[in-house]
Amino acid sequence: MTNWRQEAERFAPGLRTLVLHGLERKQHFEKVLEHDLIITSYPLLPRDQEFLLQQKFHCVILDEAQYIKNPKTTYAQIANASWWKGSSTRSAARTSSSPPRISMCSSPRCSEAGTGLCYSFTGST
Repeated sequence: MTNWRQEAERFAPGLRTLVLHGLERKQHFEKVLEHDLIITSYPLLPRDQEFLLQQKFHCVILDEAQYIKNPKTTYAQIANASWWKGSSTRSAARTSSSPPRISMCSSPRCSEAGTGLCYSFTGST
């Protein structure tokens, strides 16, 4: 996650970046709306699910998409719900209020589109 913060500072220095990681991350939840870029990790999705699903993200960027390739996994279900503001149906992806989604994976096994929550932009749509 340090790498993603450094990359944001390097390529988008104007973005207000918040890393949600570690035991003290919950004390920063109240600061989410003050930031443009929120960085978290897959293992924290189940632990922070209640908070994350209450947020309205402008854009969701997923790195290491292999973590949610299987739609039956907890990570995939939480990521999909966060993409579509709590909706678990794919039809929600077609609404105009759905945030843009970007999935990234460097592994050849992750070439399937949409398989890819790790990094999220907040803001209005």
